[in-house]
Amino acid sequence: MRQPLPRAIALVDRDLSPEVISEITDELNVKSFERVSGLEGLLDYTVVPNFRVLGPKLGPKIPQVKEALLAADGAEVRQALENTQEYTLKLKDGSSLTITAEDVEVRAQSHEDLRSPKTVNTLLLSTPPHRRTAVRGFRTRVSTCAERSSQSNWLEIADRIKLQIDATALAFQAITEHQAWIAGEVLATEFAIHEGEPVTGAEILEVDEHPIGVTLTK
Repeated sequence: MRQPLPRAIALVDRDLSPEVISEITDELNVKSFERVSGLEGLLDYTVVPNFRVLGPKLGPKIPQVKEALLAADGAEVRQALENTQEYTLKLKDGSSLTITAEDVEVRAQSHEDLRSPKTVNTLLLSTPPHRRTAVRGFRTRVSTCAERSSQSNWLEIADRIKLQIDATALAFQAITEHQAWIAGEVLATEFAIHEGEPVTGAEILEVDEHPIGVTLTK
């Protein structure tokens, strides 16, 4: 993942060793790892009428049922239907209605706090921790380019390569800062980086919508 996140939550039914947790947090690029045994509190539930079932039985009362279900605690309705197979609704006209699982549809979605944040591209490359993460992803994609070249028979997988990068603005700055590390990771004996648009014939990679030209030679 390109953007560091505060934590990862995993539904796991056994303890994990510190070594495994360390590997997970590093690979997922998260600051902490939390193991849970259930999904309670991690999902928001919305309950809506099953119109095909309730429509013929309730007719004009359906709007009241829909309103009452939307106002109810979705997690509470779901739990009651699981435990007792029924839930009693209080309708706007003062009457009560007992519903069963076949009367409704329970919809789950991730809790607001757990939804993936939107990435702001300029922020991602303009702060050092995020810049390192973006460059790590870029290195992986350069390695993929080298692997494809080896499959076309002109480059062996262990060959040392010459790498030319054409990049602009924040992408140029990020790659320049980590130039030596990238060169070592992709076995580049020469690494030239130019500030400007990709040259003709270069393979175009994007880092957060910034086009970067990559040219590999022996």
